Amino acid sequence: MSLRDTSLGMILTLTITSVVVGGLLAGFYQLVAPRIEANRLAEEKRAIFAVLDGATGYEIFDKEIGSGEEKEVIRIFKGIGKEGELKGYAFVAEGPGFADKIVMMVGLNADEVTLSGLEVLYQIETPGLGNKIAEEKFESQFIGLHIKPKVWYVKNKKPTKPTDIQAITGATISSVVVVKAINSAITKIMPFIKNRALEFEVGQKAGEDSETVEGGLGEEGESAEEVKSPALQENHDEHDGHDKNHDHNHDHDSGESNGGER
Repeated sequence: MSLRDTSLGMILTLTITSVVVGGLLAGFYQLVAPRIEANRLAEEKRAIFAVLDGATGYEIFDKEIGSGEEKEVIRIFKGIGKEGELKGYAFVAEGPGFADKIVMMVGLNADEVTLSGLEVLYQIETPGLGNKIAEEKFESQFIGLHIKPKVWYVKNKKPTKPTDIQAITGATISSVVVVKAINSAITKIMPFIKNRALEFEVGQKAGEDSETVEGGLGEEGESAEEVKSPALQENHDEHDGHDKNHDHNHDHDSGESNGGER
């Protein structure tokens, strides 16, 4: 057998193997992708209610900011109370950690002055050091924390200012990423929140029994959606259990909220 034939055979074998393996991987991803997304949405929903004390539902708002290559879409979750009152806002903040990005769900009280909570959604910081940002001891520091002029940190001592948290000893980098990510996100969302807060006071659209709130709330390119807390949705379903159309919506909601690991 000539060298040419041998080389051609190897190339064909590698090509066929690559195609087969690539197809298997693509098929596997298509199979698990819906489950991964369902888990992500379930974890997101859990975190929203965790950082918005007293909220029984929330509306979702998307807003484009910037232009050109710097254009991005920010998402704000507006917390709604049992009587339709505003409970605050939640938003995602993220920044480059020591090992990979750090992603958090942050809650802002309706006063627009203090935070209502923090939940770390994703991090792979150093075990025993940076990963302590996901512990309750660190996260609880952000409850009631003032955001003006900005959230900040101190090292190796107790905070004396209402805007400061204590950085984790030996993991200042991770602590600083959390603080800076929150400040960056707040800068982007505050103009949008202020506009929505005014409209909320006038319109009081929260509390409607539809999952999607349509019309009268956004500019072109914006969307608004209302989601109820799991407990409130369950009570609502029991009350209207004989309504076939409502049963269909409940099945859809249940499918989205299954699963989720932190």
